Amino acid sequence: MTGWDFGWKEGLEAGRRILTLRQAFNAREGLKPEDSKLPERVRRPQSVGPAANAKIDYESLKKGYFDAMGWDIKTGKPHQQTLVEMGLDKLTNDL
Repeated sequence: MTGWDFGWKEGLEAGRRILTLRQAFNAREGLKPEDSKLPERVRRPQSVGPAANAKIDYESLKKGYFDAMGWDIKTGKPHQQTLVEMGLDKLTNDL
């Protein structure tokens, strides 16, 4: 549609870059990882169905996500190496 030769790999890299830039902005503005929570209705175990009474360890999932994205779980800031790999290090000097 745009005429760009853009494959799946480039699309995933662009998406990761966008999420990392958003995370850097949020961290700069004071949002911390503990501010990121699912709504209560999602965290509450279901009472019926195959997943009835199953509890999800959201904190472990969040830690795994932050690790996979290259973000610090304590501060929420992307690691410097992650920023360099994505070419965002010059845009995020004020972190």
